[in-house]
Parts: sequence; C-alpha cells; structure tokens
Amino acid sequence: MKIPIPAPFDAESLLTFDILPSHHIEPGLSLIRLENVMPAPHNGGHTAETAQRHSQAMSENPLRFSQGDNQDNFVKSAGWGTRRGAT
Repeated sequence: MKIPIPAPFDAESLLTFDILPSHHIEPGLSLIRLENVMPAPHNGGHTAETAQRHSQAMSENPLRFSQGDNQDNFVKSAGWGTRRGAT
C-alpha cells in the first residue's frame, strides 16, 4: 500500500518521522504544525507488501545459495562490527 503524499509536496519537501507509543509530543510543538511534516507510527513501514517481499527473499535466498547462485539482498560481513563515524 502506498501512502499518498499530500499535494503540493513531493518526497523532497515532505518530512516524516518515526513516533513510538512511548514518545510524548508536546501539543504546542511548532514542528508538528508545519504543513509538510507528517508524523508516522513506528510501524508505518510494515505493510502487507513489505511482509510479502521479506517472505519471498527468505524463501528464495537459501535456494539460490544451495544452487550456487548469487543471493538477492545479501549483507556483506566486511562491515559487521563497525559503526558509521567510528574511528
């Protein structure tokens, strides 16, 4: 399911941010009142389509691996244990 972006905004001028149930948002917070700001629930990206794509990848990747094929959505282990900006 795609969430429509309100006109006249596009993806570059719309700000969305993650809200957890435990977050307390002050009613007078000026950021919330801006037209191009859209608070979203923490699970806003959890759609039926996302679940389908995850399920498909989890079932196809082991099969590809067993056949010696390249896997989709492969995480390279070279970056494990490092953080961005860490020195």
